[in-house]
Amino acid sequence: MKTITIILTIFFSQYCFAQSSIDDGRYINIYSGITSLSSNVSGSGFSSELPGKSGPMLGADVSYQFKDSSARVNFFYEHGSNSVNSPSGLTPSQITMSKNQYTLMVSFVPVDSGMFQNLRLGLGYSVLMQGGDDTSPNNISTMQSSQGLLLHASYEIKAGDSFIIQPGLGIYLPYQISEKSQVSGNNPKFMGTELKLTVDYLISDSFSIFAGVEYNRYQANFDGTGSRGTSSAQDVRTDLALPLGFKLGY
Repeated sequence: MKTITIILTIFFSQYCFAQSSIDDGRYINIYSGITSLSSNVSGSGFSSELPGKSGPMLGADVSYQFKDSSARVNFFYEHGSNSVNSPSGLTPSQITMSKNQYTLMVSFVPVDSGMFQNLRLGLGYSVLMQGGDDTSPNNISTMQSSQGLLLHASYEIKAGDSFIIQPGLGIYLPYQISEKSQVSGNNPKFMGTELKLTVDYLISDSFSIFAGVEYNRYQANFDGTGSRGTSSAQDVRTDLALPLGFKLGY
């Protein structure tokens, strides 16, 4: 038992010694919090609105930055869900809304001096699945699946020795969108806007905790009349999230 304890102690000390600074761009980010998902479909014929209601969220971000370079690769995953009451006349009376997003992104710092030296630009590929349980006779929030490019920009602001403030903007431009069960129409035109602000508190060079706020808005416009019963439909999904988590350098 004593031998095992010594081995584990040596292994752990070597791991801690080998940890990278978060500034090196090699870290694992784990977070959870609350999110509010909402949905609105409008147009001629059937229209509906599901106001936001809070529910749980969780996410992870694995970052790897190449040595002696600003080039960085990130893999993001985020999940959120909540339960809301269906409008009168639709069944079931309560449905579960959910959102799952997977993103692989490559980013870099284009300028290494001056006021833009903390600006990071990224190009990613994202897969997004969002919507709710099927309702009848009309589907209030049909499940949507989309995938495509994500353009991203962020700016890092250091406040003293311990705080890092980072606003970010993402533009989601999917080339493919599909709907489960009832459809909203034809020739979908889709764009998403993703806004995020985080504040990190550095406990050490390789460990920090953070809190943030996210607001995402996804809008799809359709031609014609779909089986949801709406003509020239506009489907808007939004989510507002408050994540809280930690970063660990590796």
